[in-house]
Amino acid sequence: LKEMTQQLANDLAKLDVEPGNDAYLKDHENMEAAKETLECPVCLDIMRPPTRIWQCPSSHIICEACKDQIEGRRCPTCRTERISQRAYIVEQIARTMFNE
Repeated sequence: LKEMTQQLANDLAKLDVEPGNDAYLKDHENMEAAKETLECPVCLDIMRPPTRIWQCPSSHIICEACKDQIEGRRCPTCRTERISQRAYIVEQIARTMFNE
């Protein structure tokens, strides 16, 4: 009974981490989709740490390099608001997602 219990525990552990199983693939796809949400709408680069991320009052994000280059610092997404706020929580999420 102990051997069977150990074998079941080993099999269950393999299901959780093996790259070939459906749960792993779904998690991987979700993580890739989440990383794509960190794409700067101007340069189209993924805003990986240590990039400083900025936002307009409507929470549209942009990388610092592009923020400094756009005329009038108007949001390239909504085009009505000025990019004026640092998106610290988005930066923290990016650090978590990229393990940095």
